[in-house]
Amino acid sequence: MPVWRIKCECGSDTSTRLTFKKREEEYGGLVPCVSCDDLNNPLPAIRAVTGCKEISIKQVGQNFANAAELDRYCEENDCEAVAPNSKRWQDLKDQARQGHMEQVKAEGYRDIDDKRNKRKQQKVDRVRANQQKTIDKYHDNHGSSGKKTVEQAYGSVK
Repeated sequence: MPVWRIKCECGSDTSTRLTFKKREEEYGGLVPCVSCDDLNNPLPAIRAVTGCKEISIKQVGQNFANAAELDRYCEENDCEAVAPNSKRWQDLKDQARQGHMEQVKAEGYRDIDDKRNKRKQQKVDRVRANQQKTIDKYHDNHGSSGKKTVEQAYGSVK
């Protein structure tokens, strides 16, 4: 992000940090003075290029030139940026986990693990029932001599 050279009436010769895109879009090719915020034409040389990187927020799908742009976006869209190890984020995760636990209990399960285990068993039962239907359908068409069980026909279901 460049710091532009300017010649301002207040005597300053340095602008605020500004990306090329922001300079063109928001200021019409001019740059604001670091002291008085007056808009000036930049001189032919850039004063310095600072090591600032754009802030990339994948959940939003946007890049922000600096923290001020991110803050402005958050204000406009009623959201906030939180660090992964912050108390606010932990509280959000705990609140979501608690809501999930209440939903699971309302469905009649003891806890999340109980639901997961019962769903696995129900899946095994559904698969076995479908396999038994296939076996019964075959024997209805071809006779029932040498009828096999599900385990003999398909093996163990896991």
